[in-house]
This record gives sequence, C-alpha cells and structure tokens, in this order.
Amino acid sequence: MPHVLLGPQDWIGCLVEHDLIVPPDLSADVIASFLPRSISAVTFDGKVYGVPYAVDTPLLFRNTRLVPDEPTTIEELTSQVAQLRRSGATRCGVALPVGPEGEPFLMYPFLTGAGGDTFLRDGSGRVRPEFSDVESRAMVAALECFRSLTSAQHGILTPARDVFEAIKMFVSGRAPYLVTCAFALADLRRSGIEYAVGPIPPASGPARGPAFVSVESFFLTRRGAENPIARDWIECYLTRKDVADAHYRSQPRPLALKSQLAAALAHDDDVRLAYELWKTGDLMPSGVQMVDYWRHLRVAENELIAGGSAPAVARRLARGLAGAPATGAAPRLFC
Repeated sequence: MPHVLLGPQDWIGCLVEHDLIVPPDLSADVIASFLPRSISAVTFDGKVYGVPYAVDTPLLFRNTRLVPDEPTTIEELTSQVAQLRRSGATRCGVALPVGPEGEPFLMYPFLTGAGGDTFLRDGSGRVRPEFSDVESRAMVAALECFRSLTSAQHGILTPARDVFEAIKMFVSGRAPYLVTCAFALADLRRSGIEYAVGPIPPASGPARGPAFVSVESFFLTRRGAENPIARDWIECYLTRKDVADAHYRSQPRPLALKSQLAAALAHDDDVRLAYELWKTGDLMPSGVQMVDYWRHLRVAENELIAGGSAPAVARRLARGLAGAPATGAAPRLFC
C-alpha cells in the first residue's frame, strides 16, 4: 500500500469503508486557505479526509482555425462537424476519450445537456447521493441523444482509446474538437495549436443540467499515517503556496488553494473559464455507491457507442443500479 494517494473525491467513501485512508491533521487556518467547496468535497462523515489539489470539469476544446465560431448547442456543433466533413477538412468529429472500459465522467454532460439525470436533486438543484429513475422518458431520450452522437454513420463523437490518443487527434488537426479536462492545457499549449475552450453545449430547448465536477486531492493512507515523513509531506508541504505555484507551472489548471487560484485567474483566461464552470457544476458524490455507479455507466456508454437500443440500455442500467451493494468493492489499486 502506498503512503499517499492522489485521486478524485468520489474515491473517499470506498476508501473509508475499507479503512484505507485516515484524516490528515489540518489546522483551521490551513483548511480555510482552500476553496470552501473543495473542502466540502473531501469531507466525509464530518471529517476532512484529503488535501485538495486541483478542481476540474469536462471542457470542449475547439481548433479555431477549423472552427472560428463557438457552438452554443449540440445541434450547432453537429452542423459544424458535418460541414467540415463535406468540405473534406476532416473525417473526425469530437475526439472523446472512451477506451475499452468507457469514460462516463466525460459522458455525463452529454446526458444532462440533453435533459437526462442519473441522481436525484434537492430543492436547490444540488445532486443528492441517490439514483434517479434512469428508465424515465427524459433519461431514455438523453441516452438516445448520446447514441446518435456516436453512431458510425452520422455521429459527431469520435471515440479514442484514451486521453493521449484524443489529444493527439486534436493537436494534429485530425479532430476539430476535443472533450477532456483542464489538465490537458499544458499539452495543448506545448503543441502550438490555435484553440479555444468552452463548455460542452447542451441540446436546444429548455435549460439543461451541468457537468460533473471533481476535486483532485491527496489522501493519507493507513500505512502513511504511521510514517512521519508521509504525514509531514501531506499536512505541511502540500499545503504551501510555493508548492501550489510549482504545481501550476508544471500543469496549468484551477488549483484549490485560494491564493494560487487568485493569481492564476488574474492572467489565465483558460483557467478562469474552467473554474467558472467548476463552480456551477454538479459536485460528484463521495459515497460507496460511486464504485457501482461508474461501473454500470461504463457498460452503458460502450453499449450505446456499439449501437445499442437506448430503452434496453436504460433497463439494464436501472437493474444494475437497483442492485448496487451497500458497500463498495475495494479499489483496484489495493486488490
């Protein structure tokens, strides 16, 4: 077992359930130096289990030489890709990392953008850690929308085997669009491609839902808690401003330390937009049900890409989520 882990907040419930991580000893002043929402994300059963590092959300990157105008709806995006294909400028559409196991974190905004939902919401519209009726008419329509976007004949989404292939498709000019998160900014800037960044557009019609947002954090494992070097590193070193600055220089993205974020927002338009979208996105739940949730949504994504029927996929997804265990399986890292 490693001494320190780096991962998103939806790991926390499962890691705590299996007694694999322990809360670091952070002072009130240190906790106050981070974005309040990032601290909320890593708080589980009233305890702060992680040191927030970066916040992120799915983004749509656009090759501005191929597509000068930002699409405001999925329909506009579809029209742009169709026009580029007719002109012979590209055979690809939107490079989307999928891989053999799926990438439902990037799929989620296409579902909510088409009016679907996989979680219930409270009176303020915030996600509750309870699954919604995924066989509802709205959700089946959203699944059908995603299926149509990935269809081999007319789809605009071009699945890539991983994020590295998707970025390569985009920076080489083969794909006019790329869906991934802000961590790709460093690679795009090094490539020299002329790009713009924006939200994944919704389908036209009534107001649609936001994307999921994550908080990448450092976690102190049970073994690390017994190591004074690991404990000092996570409690004292990773909370320093100069360390956050070094993180930003190596990988520009919205970081969770308020002082560093303010400095980046003053001069980095891409990071500013990513942060604004993160503030209004759906914060991923951190309960043990997330392991099962992602597993079944991965299967659903790959079935839709293969041309599966949306109602049939919804039925299988509903059965899988209904049978979700009360406790999650141990993360693969520890198996």
